[in-house]
Amino acid sequence: MSVTRRVIAQEVMDRLVSAERSTDQALIDTAELAATLLKARLKIEAAAEVGQDAFERIAATFAAHVEGRRSIVAAHQALAEVKVKMGLATVALGGGGDKEVPPQPEAVYAEPHLSLVRQAA
Repeated sequence: MSVTRRVIAQEVMDRLVSAERSTDQALIDTAELAATLLKARLKIEAAAEVGQDAFERIAATFAAHVEGRRSIVAAHQALAEVKVKMGLATVALGGGGDKEVPPQPEAVYAEPHLSLVRQAA
């Protein structure tokens, strides 16, 4: 196995992990901005329409970040396949190896989630 391939693969993985973290941070920052805008409106007791255009644009930005996150997750999965094709399947890359989440039983999501939705309705 070529040391160069391993080094290059690690460089790619490092950039990928950095991009994933940046994407998550953008989502956090955008969500916090939306919450801050709403809290500010409530604090000053402004009418609901005050800042609505800005809020909608922030919400659209959040949605775009969600789509970006979906894409970077897909890129991560595609690069995992490339790693195997390059003969690096047994090499841990990206600070601690692959971070795949084991599949969860359907029951974990089904009833608790739906009951929360019913309570909120």
